[in-house]
Amino acid sequence: MTVVKRFHDCLLPTHAAVQEQYQKVKKLAVIDGFLTRASGYQFYNTSKFTFDLLLADPDNIETNFRDYLAGFSANVQDVLAKFDFDNIIKRMVECNSLYLVIKEFASPKGYLGPDKISAVDCGYIFEDLVKRFSESYDEEAGAHFTSRDIIYLMTDILLSDADLSQAGNVTVYDMAMGTSQMLSCMEERIHDLNEDIEVTCFGQELNPATYAIAKADMMIRGGDPNNMRFGDTLSTDQFMNTGISTYIGSTEKVEIGEYMQGNYNIYAKKPCRIRKCAPIRYFNDADHSLVMQYIHAGSTCVAPQNRHFCV
Repeated sequence: MTVVKRFHDCLLPTHAAVQEQYQKVKKLAVIDGFLTRASGYQFYNTSKFTFDLLLADPDNIETNFRDYLAGFSANVQDVLAKFDFDNIIKRMVECNSLYLVIKEFASPKGYLGPDKISAVDCGYIFEDLVKRFSESYDEEAGAHFTSRDIIYLMTDILLSDADLSQAGNVTVYDMAMGTSQMLSCMEERIHDLNEDIEVTCFGQELNPATYAIAKADMMIRGGDPNNMRFGDTLSTDQFMNTGISTYIGSTEKVEIGEYMQGNYNIYAKKPCRIRKCAPIRYFNDADHSLVMQYIHAGSTCVAPQNRHFCV
């Protein structure tokens, strides 16, 4: 529901404009371009409902909420499907909580619009939800995301000697992206160094829920949602040989042995061993000592082009 409310609050300022445009083009064969321009995002919702209008008719809350969800564009439908949202709605209806949940999210404290909640802030929210979900199933949260302080450290080390003085394009790929916060942090750090550089992010993720969060975040940040792919990188790397310049990822997400493909490498969770991959330039002892202060368990690998850093 947090992701749905984030979509809702992003689209709310242009809701009337999208409704007006939809009435003009709804009989056309292709309407996406018209409606994305009206919404200001790469997604839209053609339903007449908002959260406030849903609450105005409590007797028909399920029917109207399903109508609202059906109004989202196809890329959002993919996100909802990965969340298995239909069954979530059924469970809320069975326990008579759907109206109450929507009411809470419609309150001022549930507002998630980008004018109040930045992409970074929303990333923290998603990470906290993933952490709580993992703990409820007696899992380690690190299996699904990497702590933000470690991510910033990784990006700072990776960019420590990068030449970003010239405007251009930088491509970044996280092959086990989780909720894609490594990608958003990398983009943030690059723009801190040179705001004129265009950063294109790519990611692949096996877990349906974290993939859905990553794709939703990419759409809201204005990136290309088609660059977020669902699937197992170990069996089918959907971005192999695409000329991506920078790779960043955590081997905490890799549960099996050493994997090598293309011009980058992912390594086993434990132990982390480097074999048969050249050329390799290790970071110096000072870098290693600094990272060890932050990382106390597991294994993290940063692999920009021909550089590998493993702890």
